[in-house]
Amino acid sequence: MSKHTILAVFLTLGAIGGILWAAYPEDAPHVDTEMGELMLGVRTDTRAALSGTTGDRTPPQFTANGDMRVRDDDLLTLLGTAGGGAYVRQDSTATIAKEAGGNLAAAATSLGTIAGDTTAVEAAVEASGWTVATKAINVGAGTTGELVAAAGSGKRIRVVGLFGTTNVSGSITLKSASTALSGVINLSATSGPVLPAIPAQNIPLHGWCQTAANEALNLTTVTCEFDGFLIYATEN
Repeated sequence: MSKHTILAVFLTLGAIGGILWAAYPEDAPHVDTEMGELMLGVRTDTRAALSGTTGDRTPPQFTANGDMRVRDDDLLTLLGTAGGGAYVRQDSTATIAKEAGGNLAAAATSLGTIAGDTTAVEAAVEASGWTVATKAINVGAGTTGELVAAAGSGKRIRVVGLFGTTNVSGSITLKSASTALSGVINLSATSGPVLPAIPAQNIPLHGWCQTAANEALNLTTVTCEFDGFLIYATEN
């Protein structure tokens, strides 16, 4: 056997041994002394194909920050290039147009417009059976104040958003007439709850709490005054 053949056999056995040495059982913990093969990738600051066609072998790509590239396309490719096309809603009931540069333009959807015009939003909510309104809250200390009067036979009042503060330490309770809708909310001086506004499309589904039919929405204070702002919806 020639020395070249012996060398070839030696190298082959070494390669096989290296593969077996780096093979470990599935779902087993790592041990510090284990050896393996280092997988190298290619830094590509700009996404680009590194192989000729589909099916070619290619190395993984990494960004300038060392993050592996894992997305097939960037955001502009997914949404369309600036100045053309449109973003399509998932339910396909409307499209939101794009201006040159990729900015969203005002375009009507089933729940309103994009440019800050809330008319269509309010109309959609009202069509679903609720009317949204706002009101200042000014309830004195140690009393029950009516936030919203009873809406009428069969009609409930739903709290959509609320913000307020106390003047001194005390507590507040939201009520449907005299029935508590919340627990006793204890507050320190000049503090208060913030209930973020429910998104318009969800108002027909739920709120923070709601009164019984034809009962007023009240707020009871103990020791403190409570002042703030209320967003509510009444059943049509």
